[in-house]
Amino acid sequence: MNLKLVNYTKLSSNEHIELLEIRNFSYVRKNMKNEALIKLEDHLSWIKTLNNDNTKTYFAVFSDNILVGGINITDIDMEQKTSSWGLFVRANINPMVPSISTYLIIDKVFRTLDVNTLNLEVNKLNINAYKFDKNFGFIDNGEYDDEDNSYYLMCMNKQDWETKKDSGLLKVIKLKIERSQIEII
Repeated sequence: MNLKLVNYTKLSSNEHIELLEIRNFSYVRKNMKNEALIKLEDHLSWIKTLNNDNTKTYFAVFSDNILVGGINITDIDMEQKTSSWGLFVRANINPMVPSISTYLIIDKVFRTLDVNTLNLEVNKLNINAYKFDKNFGFIDNGEYDDEDNSYYLMCMNKQDWETKKDSGLLKVIKLKIERSQIEII
């Protein structure tokens, strides 16, 4: 497998259009806090803000040179040593693609950002995402409701990641990473 994570700020215009198309699919939007369709002009304007923002990083996910989704690290707080992450992908892609992308991002957060706690929110209706995150070792850390949806709050600490990243399902993913061509740009 050939997997490439490319910073949103380095994407071409056509790649931004394709990425936004995936982000605007109804099955992706229904699990996002912002469920509205995003206009290209708004997306491109937002991308410009990323160059000067050290609290978040967004990557487009390419599998065998096909753009399949996006993954992000947000809410980076070096004082509190916390961060959050999120992911969206096309339907019907190889399940190893989001698994490998997630493994890489989690490992990057804990290795290179010196973060101690990684957080995420999962829409309670998105049972597959909830199970996916549990398989990576995230634990429940509360719940909350906004005006439209209910969410699970989940977290993982660096020590738990170091213990779990070489065992069970994560060991299989790590072996797949070692046999794949991976590039983070």
